[in-house]
Amino acid sequence: MIRNLNCNNDKAIAYTAELQAPVEAAQEIIKGTVIRCAGTECIGAQSSSSPRTICAKVADEFGPVASFAYKGEAFDSEALAKCNN
Repeated sequence: MIRNLNCNNDKAIAYTAELQAPVEAAQEIIKGTVIRCAGTECIGAQSSSSPRTICAKVADEFGPVASFAYKGEAFDSEALAKCNN
């Protein structure tokens, strides 16, 4: 579950993503924030980069993204397609 990924202990979760394929539990520093993924779920705290940039970097690091949201607002299909290119 996303809640078990324990994102940046002192920072609220800003980014949530669901990957198209599961990955082993891992974390990467992406544009100044730690993104943690396990299975198909990823979370990350606020970054100074745009949500679109974070989404694209998540796709680069962990694989294609099935869904992505910033502060609870989900990306539409057009924005997701850009993340995955």
